[in-house]
Amino acid sequence: MKTVKRYQDFRNFFLSGQFAERDKGGLRKLPAMDDLITAIRTPDLKSLKEQFCRVPSFTSFLDELTVGKPVTRDEIKSIGKFAFTTYVGLSEISCAALDIPDEGIYGTPNTPPPSEFAPTALAVYKNLRGREEYVLTGKWLEELARSHGIHPLNTRERLNEARAIGLIERYTEGSTPETQYERHNMLILEVANGQPQTKKLNLYHGNFIIPEKASVSIRLEDKTHGTA
Repeated sequence: MKTVKRYQDFRNFFLSGQFAERDKGGLRKLPAMDDLITAIRTPDLKSLKEQFCRVPSFTSFLDELTVGKPVTRDEIKSIGKFAFTTYVGLSEISCAALDIPDEGIYGTPNTPPPSEFAPTALAVYKNLRGREEYVLTGKWLEELARSHGIHPLNTRERLNEARAIGLIERYTEGSTPETQYERHNMLILEVANGQPQTKKLNLYHGNFIIPEKASVSIRLEDKTHGTA
């Protein structure tokens, strides 16, 4: 029954976004479906969000999300409660939102250029660190999403770009996952052996900023004015 309901949900999603049309009791794909498949297989997350926004209910869902103020399941009016988990997942893999446990969903529409990202990243780091040099990477990522609307995937990309042009430097340490944050997962889209798949990634396990190196905690340095 659950499988049937899921099929019906995605069938309606495809029809609503004009990715397909009804044909002899089934569905026939339309040109937009090719654009969606290309965005998934590339993956091109900006294009993926644009494709999802062909569906009016998804656009309405995003319109209810804000930067700096979480929205809970009970506050969402644009979709039914059964579709909530699916829409949260779609918004996370397309960098449109982040669901933070015990808070709610935050819109993450912002993708600032490296020159704007660097001072924002440093300011968040300073606010979190107190007297410590290192802060939990997961806390830093979530605060950038929460208060500045920058999705963790975009944060990672902008951080690398800002480093490459000499605006900021990052140092990481720690290899023991923060177990009290086990629920702080984010759904991401990956392509392995040519096959797209989604998986949950924990922002506190330290394998996100530098996949090949443990980075549970992070320290940032302002390369334009010295140490942050």
